[in-house]
Amino acid sequence: MQIYSVSEFVHGVNELLSGIPACVQGEVSNFKVTQNRFVWFELKDETSYVSCFL
Repeated sequence: MQIYSVSEFVHGVNELLSGIPACVQGEVSNFKVTQNRFVWFELKDETSYVSCFL
């Protein structure tokens, strides 16, 4: 297994997904607002989830 720095990982993901329009559908869970401006939630389906921040 190769170990990546955070910057290398983000660059690789951005390069992989660049120019690919995508919509993701799922259930919102663990919705939180902190300091009256930061929004955190998970978008999930039956087997996986993505942590999100607005």
